[in-house]
Amino acid sequence: MPTMNHGSEFFIGYEANAPPGIARWIRRCTLFAAGLGVTIAVALVTAQGRFDPASFAFQDFRGYQGALATWPAPILHRPDISLILTGPGKHGLAAGSLQSGPVKLSGALAANGPNRLLEALPGSISAAHGESAPEPERYGTRTLRGEIVDTKCYVGVMNPGRGKVHRACAARCLSGGIPAGLLVRDQSGEARVFVLAGSGAAATNTMRLAGEAVRVTGSVMRQGSVWILEVDSAAIRRE
Repeated sequence: MPTMNHGSEFFIGYEANAPPGIARWIRRCTLFAAGLGVTIAVALVTAQGRFDPASFAFQDFRGYQGALATWPAPILHRPDISLILTGPGKHGLAAGSLQSGPVKLSGALAANGPNRLLEALPGSISAAHGESAPEPERYGTRTLRGEIVDTKCYVGVMNPGRGKVHRACAARCLSGGIPAGLLVRDQSGEARVFVLAGSGAAATNTMRLAGEAVRVTGSVMRQGSVWILEVDSAAIRRE
């Protein structure tokens, strides 16, 4: 910080200009403060994590067809990929009102890495011809570490859709029926979401721990391209 040493100079408020020494000192202080502000701004931006490579085709509803599974959440299985289904806004699709089997619908696509989701247009789901959903492949009991997320925001509707900054939004989405997910990363750093399946108590626990780092033990399975982790409430613990 520049120091002030100007002998007998002093500032008089009603004078139009400050004495030369004081004026130079003020200019140096101003430049120093501006430089410090720029440095702090650059440091804060650099310290921020990068946004996820997520996208959401807002209001771009297109036609999709595939096999609908209603457990552990409404999921549309297609030969190339499986898509988690939600309703508009912070609302899920009521699985009890849906029937498993081949369907067609209109939806807006969200994507984040290998994860895909459709915001279904209300009233657009109807029966179609085709094959049923694939049977889950089971891989036994595993313990995974990750973060509780709401699948809709994380898969692309919000960015960032994870972390404590998103915690309140995630809790609202989960309370509205958006499927809960466990966000995990493999050794290469690739992120993948496991859709959480479990009891009502487990669902309540996911809302309470949204945005938190947790350790979860459950039965791992894969249906289509969607990974599923079946748990109970006692198996979800804060790290």
